[in-house]
Formats: sequence, structure tokens, C-alpha cells
Amino acid sequence: MSGENAIPGEGVVVGGDRRTGDFLAQRLAALSPVDAVLDRPDCTVADLLDLDDLLDEWRSQQNTRLMDFLTSPESLDNLVGYLVTECPPDSDPKLAYKYPYLCCEILCTDAPALNSAIMRQDTALGNLISVLEGTPKSPHLANYGTRVLQSLIERCSTQIVLAFKSRPGIIQRLANNLTVPGVIEFLQKLLLVESKDPAMAGTTQWICDQNIIGELINELDFSKFNCDVNECASQMLCDILSAPMVVSSVVLDSIQSDSCSKSLFHCLFTPISPQNEKQLVYALQPVVSILEKTCKLEYDSSTTINQLPCIHKMIVTNVAKIDSLLLTPPPSQITSGIGEPTFILGNLRLQLVELVVALVKSNFKSILDFLITQNILLTITSMFFQFEWNSLLHQSMQELMFYVFDSPHEEIKLYMVTTANWPNRILAAHNRNCTFIKQTNVSYDYVACMSCIAHLICKFVSLHPDKNIVSQVSGLPGWNDFMTSCVDPTIKNDTELLGGKRPTLAPESIEDGVQQVLEDYSIVFPEEIDDNYDPNFQGNLNFDPSAEFDSRKIFTTDEKPFKFDSGLYSCIDPASITYDDEEDPSNINTESAEESCDATDSTATNTPSLSRSEAVDADGGEEKKPPSDSEDLPHSHSQ
Repeated sequence: MSGENAIPGEGVVVGGDRRTGDFLAQRLAALSPVDAVLDRPDCTVADLLDLDDLLDEWRSQQNTRLMDFLTSPESLDNLVGYLVTECPPDSDPKLAYKYPYLCCEILCTDAPALNSAIMRQDTALGNLISVLEGTPKSPHLANYGTRVLQSLIERCSTQIVLAFKSRPGIIQRLANNLTVPGVIEFLQKLLLVESKDPAMAGTTQWICDQNIIGELINELDFSKFNCDVNECASQMLCDILSAPMVVSSVVLDSIQSDSCSKSLFHCLFTPISPQNEKQLVYALQPVVSILEKTCKLEYDSSTTINQLPCIHKMIVTNVAKIDSLLLTPPPSQITSGIGEPTFILGNLRLQLVELVVALVKSNFKSILDFLITQNILLTITSMFFQFEWNSLLHQSMQELMFYVFDSPHEEIKLYMVTTANWPNRILAAHNRNCTFIKQTNVSYDYVACMSCIAHLICKFVSLHPDKNIVSQVSGLPGWNDFMTSCVDPTIKNDTELLGGKRPTLAPESIEDGVQQVLEDYSIVFPEEIDDNYDPNFQGNLNFDPSAEFDSRKIFTTDEKPFKFDSGLYSCIDPASITYDDEEDPSNINTESAEESCDATDSTATNTPSLSRSEAVDADGGEEKKPPSDSEDLPHSHSQ
């Protein structure tokens, strides 16, 4: 298709005159609205932002004129200006919302020319960094600005880090503006630069040297900052501690210093009130993260209390205060599922339980020795049975008991069995649950975790050399029945393979594949063999061990066993059969076959039915029998 009848754009698609398509494509490009605006002598950034197809043409990075215009210093200042300039309330909505969005999308594009232009333009880069310091108060403007910076640190990490290092006090200002949208995410990316680019080694240490940890801990003090600041500082500390080891190891050295640890615990152990309970939870979260990050893989039996890390030592010396907080219920009540009013556990006490669990997991013998002299483990045990519906509490207690019975510390195991009286408490809770099931047909939430804990206790007692301990537990009335009727089925169900069996890999050979199918479908061979069975009979089977396994060649019947016959036509290799030219399936014409079928149908419709004797006479006086099941039908192998 060419000439006057050519349709615009179809010259290339349908294979007509390619020159026509190229000519039309050039004409269409020349007539694009973007180029029409760029042709104006007084073209501005605002004129381009008014175009609907600006983003599409910009992201394609094919229009060099557009790229050169928007990467000029004046245009970059205008693009960044829309992100950092507050608009009056009665201003045009385009200036307040549309233009900032388009500028953000343009500056987030990964274009080499744009990246180098921004890094050369100190004014534009400085205005972008001012977004992190809280210059625009509008949340959407701050969000757009921090998004551009997050994109830039992914594209130009070295230049961005150098730009930040050239601005004294920038890290402290960022830490003081955590509530600005996007600041936390940018700090996270800044801390992870070193783990992604080895050339940026030392960046995390430089950030820590700017006292960012001290600033974040200071913002946990709810007597100085509001709840939003406390939450952002807690989230930032937890995110830093969960970063890769190359980052978190440097942070741990700073956060475990004496000054930071004392500041952190000053925020923790202040008089509690309903107003500051939430802030206390925020202060506890990074402490739990520190303990989990510093857990020892091996049991430490030599470190004394005075030799513990500062943060561990301060927790141990304040265990009595933690216990008193656990015993102080929150003032609010809720109605349980059965309609009874009950006290709620509360986030504070749940966080304190997780603190104790992390302390046990630290693997210090001195800490475990100290805990069994206090009442805090007894308090947590009572809470496990008191709050029947708090699954988070039950899972935390199950985790604590797992580490207790997995440690080499024998004294704490005996403490939980005898002093904490877990076996008797488990039986009492089981009986209470049975009564509750009869009344409501509902089971308490702690049953599954309680069964796992009972299994740990039973395993410990069975291996204990003291026969008095064994008889003390196994001799409890109802203990053996509880283990056989409740615990063993629960453990078996939890450890059972999903689906009943392990998933198998693909067979390595055709023999393994056949054997696997025979086992999966319960195909067995009979013990007795027919008299006519010839074990040497191979039929027309051309077995190739290197051939790909084809499961379609193995047929199964019902669940009853059947006798395998190697002479079945289903096992015949089609490649081993020779055909005449007339019989070759590849020479069959499907159209002629359909015509012959139609002709046969019409003949059968118009031909009167014959009796059996007439049919014999018509065939030359010889009666034809229908083929038996044992005889191969024509072309049956090709079906």
C-alpha cells in the first residue's frame, strides 16, 4: 500500500512501501505538540507541563530537543522550584498539584543526561536536599521531593553521599525531621549504600559519627517529644538494626555504648501512666531488637553479670521493675467472646514479655541463673493461662520454653517443671478447656501452644536421671491420658507431611519413571503366570533407554491389580512399524477422508438393510466375523 491510498502508519506494518511509512513517521514526529511548543521563542517549562503527552515523550528519551531543554540549568531550577515552593490557598490547582506531580515524574526518570545535569546544578540539588530539612510544609510536596532524592541515591549514590558530606549538620537535621514524609525511607537508603556499593565503604561509620543514634534515642523521650516523633524514632532504630550486618554491626557498636544505653533506659523506666504507655512501647521495641541482634549462637557459661554488655546488665538489674510493670494491668476492659468482662493484656505487657524472651535467648548462663532467683518467670507463666485468647502471648511463651529446654542450663529446666509447676497448670488448663468446649463448642486459644510445651516437658522428664522427677510428673492423675489423647495427636498432626507424602523430583531415567508410576498407582504383578506366557516375548517393542519418558504409554485400570503384558499394542514403539505408501498416516488426506466418510454415510442411508444370509451371499458365500479384541485394529497405534 503506497502513494495516495496509503494509510498513515501502515507503510511499515503491512509490508508495503517502507519509505512511505518512514516519511509519515517523520511527519508525525515533526507535528507533535511537544515540538510545536519547543518551536516557540518564548517556550517555558509551564507550557510543556500543560501538554497531556509530555510524560510519554519524555520517558521514551527519543526527543533530544526536549531532553536538552529540560536539562538546562534554568529548566532544572524551575522543575525543582515547583517541588519546594508553597502555593497560596487560593492559587491555581495546577500550580499546587499538577505541576509538582509532573516535575516529580520527570526528575525520577533514569536518564544519563538528567543525572549529570542535576549533579552539576548545585542550586537545584541544594533545594532538593532542603526538602528533607522540612522546607515545604505541605505533605504532598515533601513526599514528591523525598521521592526524587530516593531515586537519585539509587542512580547517583556516590555524588549524593558526597553532596551530603559537604553539608555540615545535615544528619542531625534529618534526625530532627523524621515526621517529614519520606525522610525515614531516605535515611534507610542512605545507610544501605555501603552494602550495595563496596566503593562507598565508610558511609555508615560517617553517619554514626554524626551522632544519629544519640539523636534518635533522645527523640524516644516522651517528656520532650510527642507520640509521632517517638514512633518515627523507634521505627528508624529498628530498621537500622534489621539492616545487613555490614550496616548493623557499626550501629550496634554505637547503640551499646554506655551513654546511649543509659539514655535508652532513662526513657524506659519512668513513671507509667495511661498517657505515656504507648511511648513506652516505642522505647521497648529497639531494645528487643538489640537483644535479638546480639544473641550468642553458643552457650556462654563464663561471662558474669558485671561483665555483660551494658544494655544486658541494665535490663538484669531492673528485672524487678519489669516484673512490677507486668503485674500492673491496664485500666481498660473488654468483653470476651463468651460475654464476660476481662482485662486486656495491652501492648506494653506484651512487649515486656518479648523483652524477657529475648533476654533468655541471649544464651548467657549468668542471666539464666539470675532469672530463677526472681519471680518474673512465674509472672509470665501465670499470664499464659490467664489470657486464654491472646495468641501472641502464647506464641512468645512457647518460644521461651523452647529455648529453656534447648539450653544446657539444667537448673532453669527444673525450675519451670517444679517451681513454676507447669505440669499441674497444664492439666488444670486442659480440664478447664474441656468444660468450656462442652458449654460453647469452642476451644481456648492456648491449647496448641500448651500441647507443644507439654511435649517439651515430657521429653525432658523422660531423659532426666532423677527418678523422683520422673515419677512426680508421670504420676500426676490424668497426665498420661492427656498426653495420649491430646498432645500426641496434636504433635502428629503438626509434624505430618502436607498432602500425606513428600514431593518427588523428576525421575532420572525411564526405568525410575516407570517404577514410580507403578508405585504411585498401586500397580502390582500377579504371583501366578499363565501357561501361555512367554517371558522372552518382546513383541514389536523397540526399547530405547535414552528416550524421554512418556507417561501416556502406561495405562492403569481401576484399583484392582492387573497383569502386565509386554505384548500390548500400547507399548509398541510407532517408529519401529513400517507402512506401505497407502497406509502411511502421514499420507492421509483429511479432506478426502471426510468426503469418503460422508459418502459412506450417504450410502448407508440409501442402502436397504440385508439379512444375515443375504450378506453372506453378497460377500461370496463366506461369512465375515467381527474382529476380536486381541486383534489389532488398522492404524490403532496412531490414535
